[in-house]
Amino acid sequence: MTLHGVAPRGQVDDSPIDTFIRTLSALSAEDWQRRIEAFKTLVNSTPDYSTTYNTDDGSHYSNIHDNANIMTPCSQPHPTGRSNTAAHQTNNAIIPWYRSSKSVRRLAAPLKTLLLDA
Repeated sequence: MTLHGVAPRGQVDDSPIDTFIRTLSALSAEDWQRRIEAFKTLVNSTPDYSTTYNTDDGSHYSNIHDNANIMTPCSQPHPTGRSNTAAHQTNNAIIPWYRSSKSVRRLAAPLKTLLLDA
């Protein structure tokens, strides 16, 4: 897992992007089915916001998953028992790749290659 520091919010977990780029680089254009599967895996690493709504504190809530908060570090209970707002403010929180503009921008070249080879 590659983590890039994003001060002061925490670190970004962009391992799904690293895996996608590495897989895409290793496969030829003719192996399009496996390239598409790599893309689907990347997309599946993001939460399904169509089945969630924002709570008052900005976290995402889903009634589909046993009424539990899902997928985002800020919506998960803080390990020290502090509130979700306190978890938002810690410098060591892990931020999902899809919430980091820097990480999302890394997808420009691989996605362009994927689309041009289609």
